[in-house]
This record gives sequence, C-alpha cells and structure tokens, in this order.
Amino acid sequence: MGRWAVFGGAVVLSLSMSSCGPAERVLVNRQREAALKGFQPIAYTRTGEDIQERITIAADGSLIRVRSIGTSSGKLSEFQLMQLKRLFDDWDKLNSQYLAETESEPVAVTTIKYGQKEVTVSDGVKESPEVFVLIRRKIEECAHDVAKPVSSGGGAP
Repeated sequence: MGRWAVFGGAVVLSLSMSSCGPAERVLVNRQREAALKGFQPIAYTRTGEDIQERITIAADGSLIRVRSIGTSSGKLSEFQLMQLKRLFDDWDKLNSQYLAETESEPVAVTTIKYGQKEVTVSDGVKESPEVFVLIRRKIEECAHDVAKPVSSGGGAP
C-alpha cells in the first residue's frame, strides 16, 4: 500500500494511489484532510532601513509576496502547508513582542500573524524564540520556492 515517513516531526503517508483500492483512497484522503484542517491564514511583514516585504498565505495555500522590486504570487503544496501548520503548533505560547533593548541602531523587525495571534521580533533581540525563527525561515523559503513575478517595481507593502 504505502509507507509512513517522518519529516520535521510530522508524519506523512507516502502512497502510490494507483495501487490503492477505493477504501484505501478514502482513508488517505481523510488523513490528508485532517492534516490540513485548521490551517489559518498567515501574514508576514518585515520592515527595516532598506527592507519592506509582505507575504500573505491564504488557507488554500495561495501566496502573495510584495516587495519594493515588485509583486509575486504562487501556490503552496499541501506538503508545504502541512509543514507550516506543524511549525505553528506552539504559536500560542509565544509572547506578543520580542524587541531589542537598544534603539540606537536601526534594526529590521519581523511580524507574523497566524490566525488571531500576532508576534513581533526585532533582529537585535538577544533571545529570539526558536519556533519564530523556524517559521520565519519556512515562510521565506516557501515564498522563494513558489512565488513568480506578477508585476515589477513600486510594490508597496
């Protein structure tokens, strides 16, 4: 039938659908739907001295990335959505802000909103939450991998 694989703490069922019977396909579809259920929209904003970027990911995986060099869009795979959802498991345990103690140097600030919870972290903070760093990297990686230009220049965040 198939085999189980573990990736980043998430269990993924790898199957060849052509070898599955109708009952097995129904089971696989239920497992897939359960893994994706509850995924909430993501809003990512990164600002700083020379940085202006906004990434939004809708519940269906549609992604829009707006930067000063233009706007791009794409669609995340179900696997990417499952990876992101898994990373957000401990999201509600984070504080709302992790800001640098000094304001003497301009620093970039990243804000991520998942569902109703918004967390802001500045680059100069001493102890950035690991889960935030992993989520930020995954959002940026997804945007890099799937976003294709739809317009150039003048994109305002």
